[in-house]
Amino acid sequence: MRKLFNGIKYLFSIYIIAILFLTLFRLILFACEYDNIAKEASVQSGLIFKAFVMGIRFDTVIACYILILPVVLICIHSFLKTSSSALYKGIHIWCCTFFSICLLLSAANIPYFLQFYKPINASVLNWAGELSFVTGMLFQEKSFLVYIVLFIVVDILFCSLAGYIKKRMLRLQEGVEPVKLYYGLTPFVCLLVCTVCFLGIRGRLARKSPIRIGTAYFCNNSFLNQLGLDPAFVFLRSVLDMKKEKNSEVHLMDSSIAIQKVAASLKFTDVSGKTCCKEVAGNDTLPHKNVVFILMEGFCTNLLDKKDRTPFVNDLVRRSIYFPYAFSAGIHTMNGVYGTLFSFPALLSQHPFKTGNIKSYNCWPAVMKQNGYHTLYFTTHDDQFDNIGGYLLANQVETIISQKDYPSEEIHSNLGVCDDYMFRRSIEVLNRVSQDGKPFFATMMTASNHQPIVIPEYFTPKEGSRKDQVIEYSDWAIARFFEWAGKQPWYENTIFVLTGDHGSPAGDNLYDVSLAYHQVPLIIFQPDCDNPQVINKLAGQIDIFPTVMGMLGIPYRNETFGIDLFRETRPYMYFSSDDSYACVDRKYYYVNRLDGRESLYNYAAGSAEDSLDFLSGKAQEMKEYAASMIQAAQYIVKQKE
Repeated sequence: MRKLFNGIKYLFSIYIIAILFLTLFRLILFACEYDNIAKEASVQSGLIFKAFVMGIRFDTVIACYILILPVVLICIHSFLKTSSSALYKGIHIWCCTFFSICLLLSAANIPYFLQFYKPINASVLNWAGELSFVTGMLFQEKSFLVYIVLFIVVDILFCSLAGYIKKRMLRLQEGVEPVKLYYGLTPFVCLLVCTVCFLGIRGRLARKSPIRIGTAYFCNNSFLNQLGLDPAFVFLRSVLDMKKEKNSEVHLMDSSIAIQKVAASLKFTDVSGKTCCKEVAGNDTLPHKNVVFILMEGFCTNLLDKKDRTPFVNDLVRRSIYFPYAFSAGIHTMNGVYGTLFSFPALLSQHPFKTGNIKSYNCWPAVMKQNGYHTLYFTTHDDQFDNIGGYLLANQVETIISQKDYPSEEIHSNLGVCDDYMFRRSIEVLNRVSQDGKPFFATMMTASNHQPIVIPEYFTPKEGSRKDQVIEYSDWAIARFFEWAGKQPWYENTIFVLTGDHGSPAGDNLYDVSLAYHQVPLIIFQPDCDNPQVINKLAGQIDIFPTVMGMLGIPYRNETFGIDLFRETRPYMYFSSDDSYACVDRKYYYVNRLDGRESLYNYAAGSAEDSLDFLSGKAQEMKEYAASMIQAAQYIVKQKE
């Protein structure tokens, strides 16, 4: 019996140490978000305590998954005469390996959450093929190094403590005789311990359902609801969900019904083939202007409130056509490129460019090239990241200027050159291509507002956080571009469009699917047109291509999910956030999470209260709108294979 109790004490000690270290990472995440929590008067200490208790529950689930095999082995070993040394050495290696993975995910979860306002999940596997790029980016960002060092220190401490406990346990086991199967209470104790471990894995005593991600949601505060989630639990759950065949594609509703709804909403005239489309008439009286499209990294609408950091963009808004209710397709750059240049919505966590074959679209670059435009794409870093370069070349982008085209001394990180250098180089290239008299369509993807943060020595920002300083630099770089462009002969004959590739968790984040990560400014500036407007229509990245085509007066076949914002109106706008999709109008915000939870918020009133039960009809209408659009897009993408 003593042999069994010694083994149980050993595993329980490992469990306690693991829970303490996992709670430490949770405390650090809480400290990082404390300023945002402190702003909300409704957040009481009792709710914070409950979030940490919830965290221990989820940590226990993962710990019990890891410890169930050692528990069974120790129970069996208590009846045998074999040496304890080999068994405990194997258990030590097992525990150190798997708990180290948990600690690594908990450490990585802190910067991931601060960036995306959600726990780390299977979407990170989208960059598995970009390991060297991502690794370089991590080690070049100083703030990430803190978490890397923290993980190493904590992991060494954990393994050292586990090793010390193992040695003590082996000394206690010396000379202890095994028990016979029929002797005493040992079999019942073994059964009891295994049962407790199994219950720990379930996380709940309720018979109908084990613990789920939704269990962590206990209040109206989005951060506290997510604080209790164990990163390893969320990551493994999302990986398993992705591996299910039914989750390899989007299945939100019947595709034929979705196509019918979308055709009626977007006024498609042809839904018989592999695509849905409509012919858009042109206007021969309008000049074919140049188009410069700037995708600003991580630029959410809330950043315009930082007027001391974004003076130029704020001034540009006052001189432009501005859509304040514009939303990004997703939360990643790949979604931003896909949403704007291809005018297709993000299909939840699917990577649009990492497909078995490169698909052809009648997209923005393709239509522009068909109409005699030079098509160009500028990026600060490697264009092959996310397979974007290959997709753009296959879809009629003639020229890509990327890291390979810049001098090595200007490369400062894995994100390549600074924004202003890319802009300076773009002026040279655009001057050259414009000499033949043909108009050009140029897309410019900035990167400075992304880790690793690099602020060039020749720019002196105001005092403040590095995050605020790099926002200020990004604004300054865009100002320099317009200053240089304003001196070129093609400037007056150009439409400039600016939007964020996605937002960022700036300001108050009331919801677990952060609105700030989707609401982005949409700015259309024409130097020769002094008619600034604020248009409060709902807009999406997918609408930019059709809207600009309407401004150019070019007839084309619209095979996208976008509309011309000057001639059409949306009842709602929708978007994806990896494992969730959402829909908004100017008052309500509907969120559907793939674990089955739905919510409806009055975001215009700043309310975090879920109104789903009171406004179920409104929620259903918004759900059907978003689900039909995403499902129809999935169907069309599938037809391209």
